[in-house]
Amino acid sequence: MTAQSIPPKKTFWLWEPLQKEPSVSEIWFWWEKRRLAYNAFVIVLAVISAIVYVCSRITPGLIPSQSTSEDILPAMSFVAGAIFGPIVWNICYSFGPILEIAAFKTRGSYDAALGPTLIKIGVVFSGFIVLLPAVLGVIDSVTFSVTGKKLTN
Repeated sequence: MTAQSIPPKKTFWLWEPLQKEPSVSEIWFWWEKRRLAYNAFVIVLAVISAIVYVCSRITPGLIPSQSTSEDILPAMSFVAGAIFGPIVWNICYSFGPILEIAAFKTRGSYDAALGPTLIKIGVVFSGFIVLLPAVLGVIDSVTFSVTGKKLTN
């Protein structure tokens, strides 16, 4: 009976590490190849979050019967989020290759697991931040349905 070799575990392409000792430009390029997929993922989460948030605001009683100047704040923050959100999350994404290159230069050797680990942390963090308005909106809506009191204005 011969021993069979176990095939290497396939990973999602976004998490695939560089296979050899890279140059700084190869590390940067590894991150840039993944930026579009990262942005698409965060945009999908942002749209889902916006839909859930808006639906949570439609709960009877959460919409004021008379319009006030305070009513414009959620709309303004929505527009600000749509404009500045992508800028901020791309600036944060850019810290990934900067940290990986700094670690590479400081250590003098390349850690193939660092890039995939940093991008996973970034995806989870971005997902948390982008979904936070939806989660808070649902909590506010459920709280109002149960207690009759709003948590937010």
